[in-house]
Amino acid sequence: MKRKLSDWASIAEIVSSIAIVVTLIVLLVEVRGNTEAVQAATYQEVSSSIVTALGYRVTDPDVARIWLAGSSGERLELLDQSRYEALVTLNMRHFENAFYQYQIGGIEESQWQPIENIISLNVSSPGHLQWWSSVRSNYSM
Repeated sequence: MKRKLSDWASIAEIVSSIAIVVTLIVLLVEVRGNTEAVQAATYQEVSSSIVTALGYRVTDPDVARIWLAGSSGERLELLDQSRYEALVTLNMRHFENAFYQYQIGGIEESQWQPIENIISLNVSSPGHLQWWSSVRSNYSM
């Protein structure tokens, strides 16, 4: 049975259509895998930055003293007040980044909830609320 050129063209068209579908499926799987890898890396980076920021309170007794006094709303000497404000700013920048990553999908809802709890604990102190009222416009949260 002799095939016409048009028959071969039809067969080639079907084969190329199947190849395109297979390629799209492979790309979809790769993109999904890449998205998960990016999300995992983003979460790790956000977690590490928050742990680092919070870790200063554990590793340096002077920082812990200033944090506790400032958070309670205690009146601090000028140098300690400046250090407290720098600590709060450092924490808030880490939290702001975490929130941004959550908003753009870099952090999933289940990963965001524990971070949000940490943020809530940190921002509810009298000292922090006082600081926040003076700098709120500097943040996107």
